[in-house]
Amino acid sequence: RRMRQVWKGLRVLNQGTKVAGSKSYSRSFGKFTGKSNSHAKLNAGDDEGTEAIVEKHKVQRFIAHSEPYNPDKPRIEPVLSISMRDAVPGLQSSVFQPRAQDPDTLITKLPSGLTVATIENYSETSAVGVYIKAGSKNETVATNGVTHLLQRMGYKATTHKTTPDIVAELESLGVNAHSSSDRDAINHTMEGLRDCVPANINILSDCLHNSLLLPEDLEEQKKAILNEHEDSKKDPTILLTEEFHRLAYGSEEGMGLSQIAPVENLPNIKTEHLRSFIHRFYTPERIVIAAAGVEHNEFVELVNNTLEKGFTKEKDTFSIPPSEQNWFVSNPKAHYVGGLKVLDMTADEIESLLEFQPGGNEPGSHVIIGFETGSVEGADMYPLSVLKAMLGGGMSFSSGGPGKGILTRLYRDVLCRNSWIESVMCFDTRYDDTGVLGLHGVSSHETIQETLLMMLQELMKIVHSPIGAEELARAKNQLKNMVCTNLEGRASLLEDVGRQVLTTGSREGMREMCGKIDAVTEKEIQKYTKAMLQTKPTLLVKTPLYANRIDWEEVYYNVESLCTSVAGPGLFSMFKRT
Repeated sequence: RRMRQVWKGLRVLNQGTKVAGSKSYSRSFGKFTGKSNSHAKLNAGDDEGTEAIVEKHKVQRFIAHSEPYNPDKPRIEPVLSISMRDAVPGLQSSVFQPRAQDPDTLITKLPSGLTVATIENYSETSAVGVYIKAGSKNETVATNGVTHLLQRMGYKATTHKTTPDIVAELESLGVNAHSSSDRDAINHTMEGLRDCVPANINILSDCLHNSLLLPEDLEEQKKAILNEHEDSKKDPTILLTEEFHRLAYGSEEGMGLSQIAPVENLPNIKTEHLRSFIHRFYTPERIVIAAAGVEHNEFVELVNNTLEKGFTKEKDTFSIPPSEQNWFVSNPKAHYVGGLKVLDMTADEIESLLEFQPGGNEPGSHVIIGFETGSVEGADMYPLSVLKAMLGGGMSFSSGGPGKGILTRLYRDVLCRNSWIESVMCFDTRYDDTGVLGLHGVSSHETIQETLLMMLQELMKIVHSPIGAEELARAKNQLKNMVCTNLEGRASLLEDVGRQVLTTGSREGMREMCGKIDAVTEKEIQKYTKAMLQTKPTLLVKTPLYANRIDWEEVYYNVESLCTSVAGPGLFSMFKRT
């Protein structure tokens, strides 16, 4: 309607309609008054003249009087002959110019042994973090949980500030402070405006060097961990992951120890345990200070004047008291053992999970099977990462779509063809000196053995059947897209810089990683998959024992024999019910 009024008004202008000088229009009285030298007045009764004048007034307001009316100017013609499918004539098209190379990751080692690693992305926000090479694998059975508690105590009271003071300062800076821990490392990170980097480093330095570890703060975090355990009951996957690691690496040491503080250990962990861990592992040679979105030399100078000064000679020459010698392990080695464990899903547990199930359905049984792989620096890193992308997976009630893995093998050939399977997924976890790749399936209780069979078949097909060029290219593209998308995020970029430098002392850039993904061949995938299958399997099952009668010892023996020989024929006949 508005455009019709505009074009109508333009026609009035081009026809040279005369309008008297200055104007005023009163809607309440329905008349337009134009004053000229003769002070003539046009009343509302003159419909044709009034309408023409009103339309001209609207058009002149619409174009904001950008130019005076000129009756000799050619008529304005609307450009209606150009299709929306065609480019506008004379308009230069934009051309994407890819970045010539990745931004350099600059690394400086300070005199104390502290490592500083930065990457400049020229954004208005920056992220900084402290990465410490010590985790739950450095604990013992008695002290398992210290790492988790230290992570949660990351931004608590220091000798200079109370906990409320630190929280208030973080809020005033508008930063996002985060702490996490796992089996290999502890990290404390902060994201905020670029101008806040000096303040962020001061807070990190204070919390790292001057933490009071007050008993009241420790007790508060113990209660928070108990709440975490309660929440984990809603999702068995969290605790099953820890149980799987205990089974794969043994429950007495190193990688088999839980990264979630065990409930039974919480009452026995005191502040002296946390202080002993800090004195033993918070040393310069075990720490990397990483940053994304900073100028390297300025950041190094900043770290040199804050965090570096905190590492005094007293800390460097600290000796472990005899009573604390056995609390922690300095350099544990991973020992993969594998094995079988069947966990009973009790009726009470099933009832407690019902309210969290989609549609109120009964929760399914879980089966996880995994095999040992190489570390983050292993030769099988990229071939098996492509394998993981190729196997993929999904959930029965997930909304699939192009680019969401609907053509991956586990989704297409296992999930979609077997209605009893609720979800199936491939996972690949890498650590400093070991790794594990596995398959996790959830299905009805009566068909959990068949679910295991279907997942194993897909691994056997990788070894025995050729991989199509289209499928291989699709898996590579999905993996590269995941890598590149993650590195676009500031937090993920910081994590990548900090963890790579902490583990290897250097960093592979995005282009280098994508180049290695592109270089993976079908033969490499089959070679490393076959080698992986010949390691001892780790088989974890959680199912109601009353729901089926399966001799899991025999099943495990058959799986182990099958994988060791990597024999494809007769796979179905190797499984039977008793």
